[in-house]
Amino acid sequence: MEDIDVTRKIRPLKTPGTPAPTPPLPAISPPVPVSPLVRSEPSAFSPPPVAAPRVLPPLESHTVRFAASTPPPAVPGHLSPVEPDPITGWLVVMKGAGRGRSLPLGYGINAVGRAEDQRVPVRFGDKKISRRSHVEVSYDGKGRAFYLSPGRGSTLGYLNGQPVLQPSPLKAGDRITLGDTELAFVPFCGEAFDWQQTP
Repeated sequence: MEDIDVTRKIRPLKTPGTPAPTPPLPAISPPVPVSPLVRSEPSAFSPPPVAAPRVLPPLESHTVRFAASTPPPAVPGHLSPVEPDPITGWLVVMKGAGRGRSLPLGYGINAVGRAEDQRVPVRFGDKKISRRSHVEVSYDGKGRAFYLSPGRGSTLGYLNGQPVLQPSPLKAGDRITLGDTELAFVPFCGEAFDWQQTP
């Protein structure tokens, strides 16, 4: 029979339903009060202040007055630019491009050429006509007479088949040749009538 050592320590048995002892919790210090932050000046990362919307006054109707412009000075040999330039005669295309068309003449010097800025622009496609001042048709209001003068270019014009080398008097029905174009002179003013005559 085996001997039992009674000197061995025997752990006490846990009684059912008895909770195990809870170890004590460490002491927690009370929270330190925190004072609110006060900014004396804006931070470098603070957004810029937003300006209040600007309220515009209601629109009012205004009347704008423009000063009257000074009319341009009159060109020698022409009537005042304010007044319409009355017709003193015509050049009628008899042969060439533009046949049947008429070109009005005015007081003073009428430069005849192909350019648009000519007083008598012959723009019907005849490239042989000088762009500026192929010939010049002048009307003298005092003498009530027409004249044909050579132009300022190097191309000659012809009056009734003869080259125009100096001012020549014009009469009704005269033929003026420029390039391949032939023009007939038809006067309106003259000895019997003039726009500047006293009624």
